[in-house]
Amino acid sequence: MLTWTKLRTDHPSVAPRRDSLAATGPAIGGARPRFDSIDLLRGMVMALMALDHTRDFFTVSGWNPRDVTDPALFLTRWVTHFCAPTFMLLAGLGAYLYGARGRSVGEISRFLFTRGFLLILLEFTPPVGKGCKPSGEALI
Repeated sequence: MLTWTKLRTDHPSVAPRRDSLAATGPAIGGARPRFDSIDLLRGMVMALMALDHTRDFFTVSGWNPRDVTDPALFLTRWVTHFCAPTFMLLAGLGAYLYGARGRSVGEISRFLFTRGFLLILLEFTPPVGKGCKPSGEALI
């Protein structure tokens, strides 16, 4: 059984093969190549969620999330239920790949804790700029 401290970057199950189509071109500045399949899946899920969150701007009538009598509306609402689990899967995969580069458990924990704390802090930051009310609601 592999543990975080035993993972090595030269292990065939961790390191991408150089001739693999899943990894993009040459590494720049010593950085490891990114996996196209992970980025593609993340992009597709983000596009699907953007479509779901902006659907009421594209409909003529008032939009009720419980009114799913239209088959296209039902299917798009149903498919979006897979987006959150996919994001969690990709987050775990990203954490695994981050740790697979030879980092210690302490480094991984510190990085993930700091990243999570900054995301929580960002959540409480009010939006500022043109088109925002003082309460943070957008003017539409």
